[in-house]
Formats: sequence, structure tokens, C-alpha cells
Amino acid sequence: MTKILHKHETYIFIFLFVMCFVIGIINPVFYSNGNIFSILKSSIVIGILSLGVLLVLVSGGIDVSFPVVAAFSLYCSSLIYMGNSDVSILQIYLTGMIIGALCGLLNGVLISLFNFPAMVVTLGTSSLLSGFMYTYIGTRINHQIPGSLVEWGKNMILQQTVDGKLIGLSSAYFLYFSLCILIFLFLKYTMLGRSVYMIGGSEESAQRLGLNTRWIKIFIYVAVGSLAGIAGITQSGFLRIANPFELYGSELSVIAAAILGGANIGGGKGSVLGTFLGVLVITIINTSLIIMGVSSYWQQVVVGLVVIIAVAAPILVNKIVKA
Repeated sequence: MTKILHKHETYIFIFLFVMCFVIGIINPVFYSNGNIFSILKSSIVIGILSLGVLLVLVSGGIDVSFPVVAAFSLYCSSLIYMGNSDVSILQIYLTGMIIGALCGLLNGVLISLFNFPAMVVTLGTSSLLSGFMYTYIGTRINHQIPGSLVEWGKNMILQQTVDGKLIGLSSAYFLYFSLCILIFLFLKYTMLGRSVYMIGGSEESAQRLGLNTRWIKIFIYVAVGSLAGIAGITQSGFLRIANPFELYGSELSVIAAAILGGANIGGGKGSVLGTFLGVLVITIINTSLIIMGVSSYWQQVVVGLVVIIAVAAPILVNKIVKA
């Protein structure tokens, strides 16, 4: 019991519970099935991106190029399969993953083999990819995405009709949940996963233990790119279009979710459960403020405050305990 009380995930769960209780009192519509399904659907893309950010934060790195990688992957995939009615959803996801992985490989090589600063490299590749896409690939929204992707985006389970409107839980939520389990098993039960924590805790110590930190870092950035590709394809399926400007500006919400969930920006700490709860908190804040008619500008203010509090609170608590 004492061990549970000292876990960051316990406090974020309590915060989530209290927040839902207060919002439900202010606006009872919050508890409706339609709103719950909508919140869960809204958390899918942010959640998949947050899993990638979790990996890179745990390793002590940073990546701010993932929204552009996601947009690049979804747009290039849509052009490859434009007008193709026979392509399967698995092929589309694999294509998006490969494009995202190649973008991540570029980040990983520059950061790991050349020791360039991660923030500078990912900002640079972000600008490079977006500039290349706008100049040589195109900026027009593609409405001719494959039918299998459209059907996947519309697919729901637990369907019911409320006030003449069909609602349900998006099938893509199981994709997100499966990825959560996969990353959890990877970090907890594989040598490579535990190496990610060791590099984040102390890269020098990890090298002394014989770990090939360079290749592990490259693997991490490739994984982040692959997850961004999956998130981009999923977003395209939801919107039923391929927009090259999609997901821009999502960095704050995604990084906020991972940090709020307990990921240490200095590396060595973070969990899939915490990130999962952090994603729910950020999604509920965003959707609830929309329901209350609060401007999107104020949503950014609230999310920014949440990030500052999430980072500052553990530091202040440690100082108080040591005093």
C-alpha cells in the first residue's frame, strides 16, 4: 500500500478522478456515452505520439519533429495509394511506419553518430521535411485516400443510437491500447527496453556496462518515427483526407501528456501507465474547455500551466522533504 502511495501514477489518477468529478458537476453532459466515446477517440492520436515521446524522454533525449514526421508520413502514403481501391489498411500502415522510421533514422544518425544536440537536430529535420514536402510533394489536401482507410476511420464497436445519431467507440482505440501494452512489455521485460532507462539514468555508466548506446539511441528515434507514422495514418483515417498541415502544433499537448504522466525530462524515468493517464488528463482538459466555450488560446494557457506544475511539483516536494 505504501509503495502504491509513492507512485506518481497514483497521484495523476487521483487528479484525473477529481477533475472528472468536478467537470461532471459543472456539466452533466460530460458523463454521457457520446462524450466519453468522443474523449477516448480524441486521445488515440495524441496517445500514440506520446508513446514515442515517452521512449525518447526516458532515454534522456528530446524529439520535437514528430508532428511533421506524422504529417509527412500520412501525406506521402496517401499520394502513393491515391485512387487505389485494392490496398489494405495493413499496407497503408506499414507504408506510413516505414516513411516515419526513415525520418527517425535521420534524426538518430545525426544525434547518435555525430553527437549533435537532439533539440537542434529535430528542429532542423522538422523544418527540412516540411520545406521538402511543400516544395516538391505538394500542399493540396488529398481527398482521394483509399477506401480501406476511410472504412477503418469510421469503424466503431459498442454502437448505439442516441437522439437519432449513431455513436460508438472507435476501433482504432484497440490499436492504441495494443501499442501501450507492446511498449510496456518492451520497457519492462526486454534487455533493450531496460537499456533505454539505463542510458537515460547515466549514459556513461551504461557504456561502462558494455551497452552500445549509439545503436540503442538510433533504435529509439526510429521507433519514435514509426509511431509518428502510425499516428499520422490514423489521423488521416479519422478525417478521411490527407492534409499536409495536419498535427502541426500538437507538440505541447503530446509532450505535456508524457511529462504529466511522470516522464523525467532529464531521462531515466517514466511509464506507459503514467503516460496513458497523462493523455487522458490533457484530452479531457482540451475537450471540456471546448464544451464550456473556452477559446482555443486559453486551452494552450491551461495546458502550459499543467506542464509547469507537473515539472515543478516533484522538485518542490523533494526540496520540502530534504529541508
